[in-house]
Amino acid sequence: MAEPSVKEAQDLMDRAWRTRYRAFQQRPDSEEDLQRVIASVHADLEKAVAICRDVGAKRELSMALGKLGHVVEDAEAKLACYTEAVAAARDCGDALQIAHSVRHLGDVHRNAKRRAEAKGCYDEALDLYRSKAAPTLDIANAVRPMAILKADLGERKEALALWREARELYATVDIAEGVEEADRWIERLT
Repeated sequence: MAEPSVKEAQDLMDRAWRTRYRAFQQRPDSEEDLQRVIASVHADLEKAVAICRDVGAKRELSMALGKLGHVVEDAEAKLACYTEAVAAARDCGDALQIAHSVRHLGDVHRNAKRRAEAKGCYDEALDLYRSKAAPTLDIANAVRPMAILKADLGERKEALALWREARELYATVDIAEGVEEADRWIERLT
């Protein structure tokens, strides 16, 4: 039997994400079927995480933990996944993977009302995305939560500027939902 490999971990991540996507596109027939799909996605991602840890594949570990953090529902488990994902990304030195992981960690902090921690994460993610000429969608997806945070903090002027930037970025990549959300926020803040 062959040793587990990074390719196997990547295949598991791909399979989990395709399974999750299909479940969103065509909801399973019963709650029992949905729970089987969720369990399958979790199992594939947990196995991918284990393989990446075993073979020392830090970048892929960060990716697998990010995906697992995205699907786990428990707040503490989500925090643990993203905290480890950030550490693994830092270990591999991939600036865009760091930015991506840090942004998601910021979301966990924002949702838990840890606003200072969220702001630190969003600042770092935005700095990295902008300095590395990241894809427009990645930048938009980092500007958006910072805009939400600024609005939550009562920093209306800063929030409005960020929502305008997010709107422009989402329009550039033709993400209608992002444009519509930004328009709602802009209207609310003006």
